[in-house]
Amino acid sequence: MKTFYKYSIHSKLEDLSVKRNRIAKNILPLALKVTRRTFENYCYIKIGDRDNIAPDKLQILANYFECSIEDLINEPMPIIDYQALEKKIKENF
Repeated sequence: MKTFYKYSIHSKLEDLSVKRNRIAKNILPLALKVTRRTFENYCYIKIGDRDNIAPDKLQILANYFECSIEDLINEPMPIIDYQALEKKIKENF
């Protein structure tokens, strides 16, 4: 059974060359100002887990991997119909 991770950090690291992967695993914890263990935990957060990575840290990762924050997130983003919510609010008043 394949495990699905909340963030694509692990797969982004796997796409790097072996040398760049090793460098990234040393640089990124320093850039994120977290321990190496915390960074490893970030790589393996599963979809549905309550753990999240702070937006500022996601931006650092996105910059490093030259992608958007949305590219790092494996969970579907909720689509909100703001007009329907506004209509509902008006009906309640």
